[in-house]
Amino acid sequence: MASTITWRPTDDMAAWMTRRGADVAAPPSLSARTRTEMDLWREAQRIDLARTGWTLVELGIIADATQAGMTADTVSQLPG
Repeated sequence: MASTITWRPTDDMAAWMTRRGADVAAPPSLSARTRTEMDLWREAQRIDLARTGWTLVELGIIADATQAGMTADTVSQLPG
């Protein structure tokens, strides 16, 4: 028997999806389309940030901690 997966978006996400659908159907100019896409992307990021509860400072710390360090011949790669 096949299992079913259901998903109910938050009110913010449902509103974003509705605006996204309307914007995709419209034939705006390229610069207007770019502005719209950036606004939608920022809104999606805002919704996701609010959902997770992380602050931008905390996300910056996580990003800094998970990036690989720079290596050069002058920096030893061996501990001690």
